[in-house]
Amino acid sequence: MALDLVARQCAGVHDCTRRHSWLTFLAPQASTAPGGHDSWWSPPGRRLALAALVPAALT
Repeated sequence: MALDLVARQCAGVHDCTRRHSWLTFLAPQASTAPGGHDSWWSPPGRRLALAALVPAALT
């Protein structure tokens, strides 16, 4: 659930990350550098890897 709803669906959409400020570092172009690059966590694979840590930590 955390992987699909949070990392994949919500973090990839700007409207959802605006409502949930704790997800802004995962959104595309959330932390824009002077060159306008996306954050390191913004690609979907990296977002999913980070979200996979939550259920792994719980088990």
